[in-house]
Amino acid sequence: MTLQSDKHSSGMTALRSLTEVLIKELDPRETDRVLDVGTGSGQLAVVLCKLVTKGFVTGIDPARDRLGVAKDSMLRHEVANALLVHGRAETLPFAPQVFDSACLRFSLHHFACTEIAIAEICRVLRAEGHMVSVDPVLKDPVDEEEKRLNELIEEAFRLVHAHQQRFFTGSELQRLYKNVGLAVQSYDAYDFPVRQRGTAGIPQGDHWLQAYNLLRLSQEEALIEKFEQNYFSFREEAGQLLVEGKTSWVIIKAGKK
Repeated sequence: MTLQSDKHSSGMTALRSLTEVLIKELDPRETDRVLDVGTGSGQLAVVLCKLVTKGFVTGIDPARDRLGVAKDSMLRHEVANALLVHGRAETLPFAPQVFDSACLRFSLHHFACTEIAIAEICRVLRAEGHMVSVDPVLKDPVDEEEKRLNELIEEAFRLVHAHQQRFFTGSELQRLYKNVGLAVQSYDAYDFPVRQRGTAGIPQGDHWLQAYNLLRLSQEEALIEKFEQNYFSFREEAGQLLVEGKTSWVIIKAGKK
């Protein structure tokens, strides 16, 4: 049986907590020039602008409609030290070494080519500049069965998103940073328990449900059990979808060598 989400619950506490940690790790000075990659609606950029009162924040995003929302937010909060740019992380339209720091809030898994994007961010950071990212991750596989499970999860995500987009494990993200010449300065993993009705508020919640349904169709019982142990279980209760499990995240701070 394929389960359907009713989307009536919310779980934004984890996202707020992770954003607070990201800002603490970024530690912007009041004169800093900060790049917000994948700025989206500009929520993080607005907060950062209030911290870099003598500097500025540049938010870049490939979605014009999201930049429109960000612009409205800037006007509403009377932010004057921000610049919004339409563009992609893989081809940043900036000169080398112009930013003191960069941040990526829930955007890494959206990049068409993550390694190129990180290399571009490294290019525009000044000497000894740093970047901080927070993104959901898959569990590092300990055997072939868990490796196969991660592959099936990514397959489900790609049914909706572009083929290149993917989730990483924490170890894979650290290797990506190191491969482009960044030194990982801190790495912190976070798990947030989930028990709620519907998938609303769970990042990529509907795609996790899709991955679970794909597993059920494959009838690979061992992988279904692993999925429920490592990620989520979905079941009907009183005609509604009950979701239990956890979301897993990593926050990485990396410096330019």
